[in-house]
Amino acid sequence: MVGRYNKRIDNVWRIINTYRTRHITTHKGDSGRPETLTISDKGKILEIIRKKPYITCSRIVDILELDCSSEAIRTFLHNSGYY
Repeated sequence: MVGRYNKRIDNVWRIINTYRTRHITTHKGDSGRPETLTISDKGKILEIIRKKPYITCSRIVDILELDCSSEAIRTFLHNSGYY
């Protein structure tokens, strides 16, 4: 918890110092981990689930020929409200 708080404080001070020196208020986004599923992949997955609600995640990976694990599909569906 303390580490996250310090990181937030560091981000705030970095933005303040950038504004003072260059008068820019935007914050450069962090270079986080790239998404494994594209927006179109997510739409296709939801379409398949609506048509066949009992299909397995590994079968979805096979049908769409995705380069991700069935666990990534399962996590996406869980976050979308499918249990």
